[in-house]
Amino acid sequence: FIEDKLDELIDIIRADQNNLGRNEDAPAMDILDRSSTELNGEFLHSKLLIDVLIRMKPNQQDTNELLEFLKNEYRDNEVELKLVNEFHMGYESSKAVWRENMNLCVSGDRIPVIFEIEADPAIVCSTNDDNRRPFAQIDELSYYREAEVLFMLGSIFLLNEISLEQSSRDVTISIIRMTLCSDHDSDLKQLHDYMKNEYRSEKTDLFSLGDVMYRMEKFNLSEKYYLRRLKELPSNNRSLGELYQRLGMVANAKGNYDTSLDWYQKSLEILVSTHPSDHVEIGSTHNSIANAHRNRGDHVRALESYNQAVLLFKQAHDENNPSMAMFYNNIGMIYDQEKKYFKAL
Repeated sequence: FIEDKLDELIDIIRADQNNLGRNEDAPAMDILDRSSTELNGEFLHSKLLIDVLIRMKPNQQDTNELLEFLKNEYRDNEVELKLVNEFHMGYESSKAVWRENMNLCVSGDRIPVIFEIEADPAIVCSTNDDNRRPFAQIDELSYYREAEVLFMLGSIFLLNEISLEQSSRDVTISIIRMTLCSDHDSDLKQLHDYMKNEYRSEKTDLFSLGDVMYRMEKFNLSEKYYLRRLKELPSNNRSLGELYQRLGMVANAKGNYDTSLDWYQKSLEILVSTHPSDHVEIGSTHNSIANAHRNRGDHVRALESYNQAVLLFKQAHDENNPSMAMFYNNIGMIYDQEKKYFKAL
């Protein structure tokens, strides 16, 4: 009887291992009752990305990088290069709508579609919070000088109907009927607001953008923004330790465990020198180091770092912290992999 129960417990432990993955190193957003994955994480994170981008302040480096990218992308296309050069010479933020409109006009791949949208201005005019997504008539800004309405990026629509109509012998027009919805109508609003507050700070920068990309599992982009932010920071900036930690997370997620350890070690050195009494933060970094060791198959060093994390949390008198359960679980996973099942339990 005892042996059967032990085998059952071992199976449960192994199943739990498969569910942990990257999330234990990620920023603390998984404490909600419903995960973003269960509630259409792609949509949720795209909204979060828009919020971060809107709050970021543009700079000349952004413009230069965009121009360099466009010139390389259209190096064999004289028409597009002409537009890029016009953008370079005369771009003004007040003409952004006109220029985007013009670019759509010269685009070659177009499909005949008619959108019939029911949009009540009261939906966006009656709210005075960050979630509103306004729309406006832009006739005067239109490249074609015709009646047009522009909806803000991130607007939510209820899809009512899609129908096809034959306008001529060879052309079929798709008619899409939609209704503009308020963000308050979304089931994701509570979760989105919580996650948005996680990123909200006095200054939204590449750090925030990198965090969103990491959550979207776009690790190359996340790493790119973290590294660019790293170049911007002076060597004595207080954010360096946290930034090194994020770079370690990305490297670990990409399977570059040695690189991950290098970043984590830099983060640990800064924490120990600047916040020697912050046992909780230092202990969490030891846990991240242990994860990288475990992923590369070095169980001895992984156990050392896990036990160090436990010791530091005990020194901080924070033994009831939920992270302690994670540390003990990680130690149990190591023993399970080594087939030391009684120690694992």
